[in-house]
Amino acid sequence: MLIAVGVAVLGGHVALRTSTASRLSNLDLSRSAFADSYLLFEPGDPGSGSLVRRRKATVRRSDPGPPGTSWSLARFGPPREQTRWVLQSPAGNMLLVPLDAIDDWTYPFLFAFVAEERPEAGLPEVAWTQLYVNRVYSGLYLQVDWRSAEPAGRPSAADELVRVGAAGPVSVSTALEVAERYEQISNAGVVPQTEPPDELTAWLASRQSQAETVLLLPNTAPFALRWMPLPFSLSEAFELRWGRPLEPRSDLTPPRMDSESWEEPRPIPLGGDEIDRLRERFVAYEASLRAAVSAHRRVFGTAGSPPLPTRWKAVEALGWHLEGIAP
Repeated sequence: MLIAVGVAVLGGHVALRTSTASRLSNLDLSRSAFADSYLLFEPGDPGSGSLVRRRKATVRRSDPGPPGTSWSLARFGPPREQTRWVLQSPAGNMLLVPLDAIDDWTYPFLFAFVAEERPEAGLPEVAWTQLYVNRVYSGLYLQVDWRSAEPAGRPSAADELVRVGAAGPVSVSTALEVAERYEQISNAGVVPQTEPPDELTAWLASRQSQAETVLLLPNTAPFALRWMPLPFSLSEAFELRWGRPLEPRSDLTPPRMDSESWEEPRPIPLGGDEIDRLRERFVAYEASLRAAVSAHRRVFGTAGSPPLPTRWKAVEALGWHLEGIAP
């Protein structure tokens, strides 16, 4: 039985079942510019499926197969929190990280901007998306897409993420699985060199809230590492998936880091007109985020969420912040 809830949500209404598991199967998000994504399981196999936009989410019996790329799906996370997802395909990997697992909601905006402006940095494509799992609204998620794409320099499925710390390095795949290439290179006596980042990527790293240094190790020689200041905690994601911490390897040779520290404050390497245009984009981003978070909070509440000022640390030095958004 459906209960019609008589409150306006972004110009539409919410349809709720009495079961918590089937909340919000019909939600109007027309005031948010963030795209809808539909995760559709293959019949009888919840371990595989496709991720498509709304227009491709209707599957007919006459269709030759599921729409879009076929993914292997893995879900993980604490039982009382929203599910995290890892999607794997021969073309590459993707992560879906829920809203409250992202410490700073403004950092993805800067990350996407730098990825667009500096494609040679090889950053993954990052975007907020309204996620529906089998057509049931599952909340606001950050989509981190590692699939290789033009222009050249994007990460590929075989690349590794190397976390660097005082106790030693450790590497994982972009699907959060234990990886071995860095170990093989280290055991062969090769000390990978870290490429100095461009000024904009270095500035981005200085705005990151994660207390960890992550580099990307490409799958081809000369294995030059690149800065990878991710919008989520790699250590936390790995531990949530496997139930054990990401242990550093003191027996492995750490990479050569000639660049300055990530934490060093840096001015944004943009001119005044460029910053003004970025500010205009941020205003539009803020409006979409406000609408999307409003819908998310109506369903999932605010329990355990930190104060809102911690959500805009990345843009604080620019004098920007978020307004009218539930923390």
